[in-house]
Amino acid sequence: MPSEIRSIQRRGRTGRSRPGRVVVLVTRGTSDEPSLAASTRKESAMRRNLLKVKQEWAARPEERAAEMS
Repeated sequence: MPSEIRSIQRRGRTGRSRPGRVVVLVTRGTSDEPSLAASTRKESAMRRNLLKVKQEWAARPEERAAEMS
């Protein structure tokens, strides 16, 4: 997968109608290998960043309440 977003979207489409499994075929010695590694690394970083934002958001409910009023 050239993109972490594309990878997530493809897995989401697979599981829409019923639980499923995604198998990514990668040919050794081609550009598939570094592309998969980069996509996996970027997806992990994105998930870590989202978790960090979620934790920061949960830690400051009083600031959110002040912004809403």
